Amino acid sequence: MNKKIIKKLDDKKEKYQLINKYFFLFYETIKLFIDTIAQGKMIYICGNGGSSCDAEHLASEFVKNYKLKISNNKINSKINETDYNKYDFLKKLQSGLPVISLNNIGAITAISNDIDYEVCFAQQVVAYSKKNDLIIHLSTSGTSKNIINSIIVAKILECKTIILRGNKNNCIDCDVDVDFVIDECQTDLIQIEMFKIIHIICEIVEELVYVSQKTPIRPHSRLPRASCWKTTAL
Repeated sequence: MNKKIIKKLDDKKEKYQLINKYFFLFYETIKLFIDTIAQGKMIYICGNGGSSCDAEHLASEFVKNYKLKISNNKINSKINETDYNKYDFLKKLQSGLPVISLNNIGAITAISNDIDYEVCFAQQVVAYSKKNDLIIHLSTSGTSKNIINSIIVAKILECKTIILRGNKNNCIDCDVDVDFVIDECQTDLIQIEMFKIIHIICEIVEELVYVSQKTPIRPHSRLPRASCWKTTAL
């Protein structure tokens, strides 16, 4: 087991009681985040309804600093060596992690209108993902068809998968790497815990990536499937 993750969770038990409640699930989820970033892979998140807002929220916390104030060394290490140091705005840029929400209204409406709403996330997984990318699914019910379909496609494409869900009395009809089941049955209580859980994950992942390691993991720089793009002479 990763001793740094264990220690970080132990250190925060008193601050966040949910860590005691879901210790192993936090460990497995955070480990997948860290491993994915270390491998230079992408992380995608999706959800329906209120969970779509949580997916957007989680992605937005990672694209910039969450709690730590970390400058963008990828930019800063270069601007002093070039004429770009005249642009003051570059000094405002922060480090960020490669986390993207699939709750893109344009993509969802196009896929739903032209194909089927049940594949609105699965189609994006097909378009964007590569082997060993991480796809995170948020679902209060744990049974949403478009979420299950996305997990199935992600596994076919050899991506890692997490589902953070309610409906503790039901098993999901697909294979996932981490099935993070919230121990509540009432919708509002599930959503309250889900919101707290994603912020605990944000805090610990950020600290592990930037602080706990002697050589911090470099945030990913590739665009989805960029290596597959080709230009053809006209």
